Amino acid sequence: MLLTASGEFGGECAGCLREAPADAGRVASACAFLDASRVTFGDSSFLDELLTAHGSHPRPVLVGALPSRLRRLFEITGTHRLFPFATDRAGAGLP
Repeated sequence: MLLTASGEFGGECAGCLREAPADAGRVASACAFLDASRVTFGDSSFLDELLTAHGSHPRPVLVGALPSRLRRLFEITGTHRLFPFATDRAGAGLP
């Protein structure tokens, strides 16, 4: 399952990320893929939702080039080591 996020995710807006992985968990799939290449802003609440999803099944794989602000958030917090990254859909094994 491929989920696509775009726009700003902070505070109350990050909550919608909670529902999508839950829906993905109902689909028989080994992985949930999240294309976050069009996320223009993500704060600690965005990261918290991803970390919560990381502890669930299927675990999210981030697909696409992360915007520099989002990449920096992962680097500063050291969470980039927790998530598998694929540079594009083909690299993730998606059609």
